[in-house]
Amino acid sequence: MRQIAPSSRTGSVYHVTLITVGAIVSMVFIGLNMRLLLNSQTDMVTEMSTQSTGVFDAAELAIEHIATDVKWKDTAKSGIVFDELTLNDATYRGTVTDADTATIPDADTTNYRVRIEAESGISWSGARFDIERIEVNYTKIVEDMGAISYWPLNEPLKTLPVADLVGGNMGAHRDIDVPGAGTNDEGALVPVFADASDHIEVPFNSRFEQNNASMTFWLKMTEDESITSVLGMQKSQWSYPTINVSIWNMGLVVYMCEHGGLDITKFLLTPTEIIKLNTWHHIAVTWGSRGLRVYLDGTQVAYNTSNTSGLESASAISGGEQPFHFGGGFKVPQRSMDEEGFNGSLAHVVYFDPVLDADEIQELADIRPDFSSFELVEDSWVRVFNDD
Repeated sequence: MRQIAPSSRTGSVYHVTLITVGAIVSMVFIGLNMRLLLNSQTDMVTEMSTQSTGVFDAAELAIEHIATDVKWKDTAKSGIVFDELTLNDATYRGTVTDADTATIPDADTTNYRVRIEAESGISWSGARFDIERIEVNYTKIVEDMGAISYWPLNEPLKTLPVADLVGGNMGAHRDIDVPGAGTNDEGALVPVFADASDHIEVPFNSRFEQNNASMTFWLKMTEDESITSVLGMQKSQWSYPTINVSIWNMGLVVYMCEHGGLDITKFLLTPTEIIKLNTWHHIAVTWGSRGLRVYLDGTQVAYNTSNTSGLESASAISGGEQPFHFGGGFKVPQRSMDEEGFNGSLAHVVYFDPVLDADEIQELADIRPDFSSFELVEDSWVRVFNDD
């Protein structure tokens, strides 16, 4: 195909979509007049006007594909934005490269160059624009709120260690061969716990002993179970839990007790049926002088102001300093029972030194930890026309 004349437009693609067909025709005329193309000029203009409108539509399609693809970092490695499609006798293609290296994108790519081609028997037109991927820095967000530990739980499969990106308190899977793989809404890999053998243990750390503190995490239930535990720590080896979070009839049950005994006044129960299957929920638990409180998706759903217990541990001599369990916990009324797991997933477990207030918890619930936004790179929009 021979190039007729380049025609370009810079600025936001959202402004580009407002260009009228008449304006596109004018752009085409400029290109044609520069070539003094005299034969079948009317047919060529008509075809390229239609083609140009299709290019803008295809560009919007490409942007939609990228912005809604939770696995875009992996999808982009194919070099294809969308499969070849034919509409109104025109064939459209969407491809992508790394804008910095001009190679096929990899996991480290943040700047993408998207190319759109529209081809028919009469003409060819193309568009090119650059998109930058911007990821939420969740680690910094939780650090600024006073996090002392943060476990994303997004290690690759068959990885035994579990990283704490803030406090360095490394955990480990109980059974490296058991967890499956799942993705949260933003595409992060998370473990799918299936039974009591595959949850995560984080060794005790003295910084966990906080009289006023908070814990938050994302939870997804995959089976409707009457009761199951998702997080917990014993006071000592032969005691009841000092902290435990369970699901009962799809509601939350939280227990906080500093003396390691069983005390029915230390329980906190939410309404049942507030946890939805196969849905990611943000859970926050706060404790201390303001009482024990639990939040679901940013909204406080239960509180117990009489329970002002903190998280403490007995000395190691008496079997204290027990590990935290993620993806598993305890049946609180049963003394010194083994921990057990649940069917579902946890992600982004955070331990905060301060008691988060309602506004901070709502802010965390509104932030998808692995969310990627995309911005069109300024002045990157370019269009060209060719004939056969």
